[in-house]
Amino acid sequence: MPDHDTHSSLATLLEEGQALRDALLVGDLTEVRFRALILAAHAILLDLPTVNEASGALVRTLGVEGVTPEPGYAEAVFALSDAIDEECRRQGNS
Repeated sequence: MPDHDTHSSLATLLEEGQALRDALLVGDLTEVRFRALILAAHAILLDLPTVNEASGALVRTLGVEGVTPEPGYAEAVFALSDAIDEECRRQGNS
């Protein structure tokens, strides 16, 4: 059974992922960038390299504020979502 800290950590990842998705759905790329950076920071603190790599790839694909994102940023969002889902499955089974 996962401990409270693990559960809280997973809940944070899921909440931030949901916030990122919501921002993407309304076209708020500034918020998407912000949420991707938050997810990257959480991934570093929680030692989740796959989530960190996926969130970093999304940040790079989106680019900086005022720059048109590179093609494929939607795929980077899906890759980040998959990384979070996989981590939740992994943590849930440990």
